[in-house]
Amino acid sequence: MATTQIGILEGHFDPNIPQILPHDRMYNIQIGTKLFKISGASLSSDGPSYFTNYFIKKDSENKCNHGNKNNNNNNNSNTSNDNTNSQSTESSRHSSHHGSPASTTSLSSMTVSATPRGFHTSNFRQSKDILFIDRSPDIFELIYKHLQGYFINIKDEVEYTMLISDAVYYNLPRLKTLLKKTEYFYTKVGEKSFKFPKDFLRRSGDTQNYFQITSESLYIDVENLILAKKLLRPPPHSYSYVPRSPDYFDMILKLLSGANLHLNDELRESLIRECKFYRFLNLEQRLIKCKIAYNPMTHGEEICLNLDKIVKRGLIIPDISTLHDLTKPIILDINRMLSFAIFPILNNTTTTTATNNNTNNNNNNNNSNSHANDPQNDPNSNIPSSNPNHLTDLTNKNRNDLNKVMMMGNAGLTPNTENILNLLKGTDDDDDDEVDVSNEDFMNLQPLKRQKLDKNTDDNSAMMAPTRDDSIWRFIDYKRPFIDDYSRELNFQMDTKKCTLIFNKLERMVCLDIVGENAEKFESLFGPILLRTQGINIQDYKVSTASQRSNSNVSQNNPMVTREILTNINTHLILPVCLSISNTIINGQLYTGNFSEFFDGAAENVLDLVDMTRTPRYTLGSHLYLSKSVWKLAIDSTSKSIVLLAVKLDAFNNIRSFGQQLEFL
Repeated sequence: MATTQIGILEGHFDPNIPQILPHDRMYNIQIGTKLFKISGASLSSDGPSYFTNYFIKKDSENKCNHGNKNNNNNNNSNTSNDNTNSQSTESSRHSSHHGSPASTTSLSSMTVSATPRGFHTSNFRQSKDILFIDRSPDIFELIYKHLQGYFINIKDEVEYTMLISDAVYYNLPRLKTLLKKTEYFYTKVGEKSFKFPKDFLRRSGDTQNYFQITSESLYIDVENLILAKKLLRPPPHSYSYVPRSPDYFDMILKLLSGANLHLNDELRESLIRECKFYRFLNLEQRLIKCKIAYNPMTHGEEICLNLDKIVKRGLIIPDISTLHDLTKPIILDINRMLSFAIFPILNNTTTTTATNNNTNNNNNNNNSNSHANDPQNDPNSNIPSSNPNHLTDLTNKNRNDLNKVMMMGNAGLTPNTENILNLLKGTDDDDDDEVDVSNEDFMNLQPLKRQKLDKNTDDNSAMMAPTRDDSIWRFIDYKRPFIDDYSRELNFQMDTKKCTLIFNKLERMVCLDIVGENAEKFESLFGPILLRTQGINIQDYKVSTASQRSNSNVSQNNPMVTREILTNINTHLILPVCLSISNTIINGQLYTGNFSEFFDGAAENVLDLVDMTRTPRYTLGSHLYLSKSVWKLAIDSTSKSIVLLAVKLDAFNNIRSFGQQLEFL
């Protein structure tokens, strides 16, 4: 009678046992010092394997030997014996098909010679052959339970590694698949063993992790060595071991399981480093400290992160066609402010031409006046010489007038490029230092139609320059990898004292000087996307300066002190800045004044950064040193320019304030 096959859904376990070996026959396998008696049904449940191939070959050899022996003896007696054996075999198979106790016993192998109560040894055909394999009997105990149909509970990474090795060596296909697709990872971190579900790492970004890669490579390595090279025994394989902190890893597992932990900044940073090592990229992003806020004025969300925690894959430059509400007063004001911030750079060529024309037309009549007013020709001036082809050639009077035009926002007027160029040309007989707003030179100024951003905007309008009507500034967005479904406007924070605001008195412009790791991070982070999408080369904003220091050496052979002059090349990343909306704290106090005092009271030598292509020079200005700052990066595709919009600044400008920020060890 044929065996009834059970229908199995795809991907589910198949309890049907193939007919590889006789199900009712017992086979002897000795592993190390322990003898196992296993039924043909159990061996066939995971086959073909090393065991089934061996016993099939042995049965075939025994039949040949038995047939040759029968030919040399009495044919009648041999025939009688064969019939008896045949009837016994058919009887046992018949009882097996009908679910008799003999059938149940054959599906659960026996390791002892005693007969269970209610069963008869006559129902089994005992094999006299013994297969001896010099392997671990403890590991084979697990395989034995697997062949019997039981679930095997693997204790740790040592058992798992040895079980994989023996499963491949014995060529047990179902066990190899179970181990390869096991629901758990087994590893040892430090001195502690861990067994944790793979389901912990199901989130996007966590799947291709350290343990997934190492477990797959372990299985492949073992299989290739044993099967490809047909080794007599498997080579020794080390279990998964990670020389990291088990305490940190235990916390990571708790976080992966959904627990909430109270983390201070130091512990958070340590866990982030651990996540990077294990390639838990999703968890890493969830551990990074960030703040998400809704801006009711722009009707959008903003995200703030530390600069060193931003990754390039999350940066997005929004397309102009996707921007909404471009005609809102707040958006128009921000566009105007950002254009003002780069006025000396954008209008460099135009202003230079106007200044040169003015100089040529009045050369004969005003030569002495020009020399008297030019700070470069004034013997009492402390201002270093600057490039005559740039805005630094403007006379002090022109600059004072220009500053007043810049601050005409208080009068409700918006200056434009033509008005300022007319002012820069000047007249010979105008010696008045005051600028009359009612002067006919400014009668064509257009009223300011946009609403002010806030009541403090006017205080900072000294940094503003004429806006470009065709400029549409866009802020870079950020979408956290593996976590966010959409991007948000990016605010990035820099926690370093290697960022300095430079106020150029002559140019009335502000730049941010970044050096060190933050400069390298900024360049590597924003440089590729700016160059690829906007054609803006961040290298154009880099300046190198040289600094010298002496190094004293004293040797025993030469007691004389030798001094060696060491020259260091410092690379600066110089970026134009808009301070119009920043919330600024200076020396621990909220700054409510206007930034023009940093120009008017300037008494320091600062880098002259109007022309980034020439050799760096110095001019008169002042510094404001930042300890912490939050910025937005704005881009104008028309002028191919970038500007940093200051959101929040914590700064100092004296040695006492610097000392207050130092902490005791």
